[in-house]
Amino acid sequence: MYKLAFEKYGASSRYILTIRKDSRLWVESLKRHSLYAHPIKHKNYRMFGRFYPHGFENEHMAYYERHIAEVVRFFPKETHPISC
Repeated sequence: MYKLAFEKYGASSRYILTIRKDSRLWVESLKRHSLYAHPIKHKNYRMFGRFYPHGFENEHMAYYERHIAEVVRFFPKETHPISC
């Protein structure tokens, strides 16, 4: 979605990329959330090709790491904020 937002709103807009300490923490959060989300109506399948992340942790961690790297590469270096 970040590419579509950039296309629509341009470089003068602000974009926030939230990053977990590591991909394992992100997957554990995703797994907890997926237990409460409706398996068919939830966006997991559209985003990851799976209804649940359980049993596919490595696949999801690779997706997360790839996504972070792609977003960072997409935006010009001068727009990157300092990490807090």
